[in-house]
Amino acid sequence: KKNTTEVWKSTMQTSPIRLINFTDLDETQMRMVLLWRNHNKIRQMMHTKHIITFAEHLHFISELKTRNDIRHFLVQGTQYLGVIAFKDAHIGIYSNPALRGMGKILMPLIIKYGFEELMLKKLIAEVYANNQTAINLYKKFNFEQTSRNEDTLTMELKNENS
Repeated sequence: KKNTTEVWKSTMQTSPIRLINFTDLDETQMRMVLLWRNHNKIRQMMHTKHIITFAEHLHFISELKTRNDIRHFLVQGTQYLGVIAFKDAHIGIYSNPALRGMGKILMPLIIKYGFEELMLKKLIAEVYANNQTAINLYKKFNFEQTSRNEDTLTMELKNENS
């Protein structure tokens, strides 16, 4: 079984951080993640804008079991914090909509996992040009804008150790 739960120490939290692979989620966790993903604030910043059904969500998670290029993790500290995702070098992030300021905890996990576990040379984020909160977060972690089209920016962080 690939990429089961992994425990990390975060400098931002005193408790260990667990990365729970979506393929290991129980039904309660799957429903919670789907509720977050369908939250208006999160959904409007995603490429897939429709409300995702539980059946669609189960199909997506089942597809993850057959793919080596895509990984999604539920991040758990003292509570469930958010989701981080990788598709090759492309990353995704969203936090538990009931919490604030999770980017400063989730982003170091993306960077650490991407560079240390996946051995990526760079991380690539596509962000809507009107999502200033996300743009500011990426900039805070030294991502640089590499391109822009009408709706989105592409931002990248190079692995200094590769």
